[in-house]
Amino acid sequence: MISRFWFRFCVFTLLCAPLTGVAAAHHGHSHKQAAVTGFDGTYRIDIKTTDGTGSCARSYTGTIKVQNFRVIAMSDPAATAAGGILDDGTVSIALRKNDQVANVGGKMKGGTGKGFWSSPTAFCGGLWQAERED
Repeated sequence: MISRFWFRFCVFTLLCAPLTGVAAAHHGHSHKQAAVTGFDGTYRIDIKTTDGTGSCARSYTGTIKVQNFRVIAMSDPAATAAGGILDDGTVSIALRKNDQVANVGGKMKGGTGKGFWSSPTAFCGGLWQAERED
């Protein structure tokens, strides 16, 4: 029987795969078009681990900065991000720190958002919520 974590991970992967092409298409937008998204800014992120054991922290709080649909900065300087927030509020981000990877999906509406994350390398996952700081 497939575990709840792997079921969620597979669903997440299937749902987010089409977003990769959409996010790449937005990368070419001009600055003027991207400025009207309403999602540019700095967000406080609260992350909770709900599935898995081992190296995943039970909770984490940090910040990310989004500009032109992309995550351009994070409070953890050792981490990198690919992806961002699309103009409809869809969140699709891949995070990397050292040899660990986490895939993040969800939805932003106004200055808040929530969703789920999973790590195929650390075998854990959970929920996140965000609130705009600026």
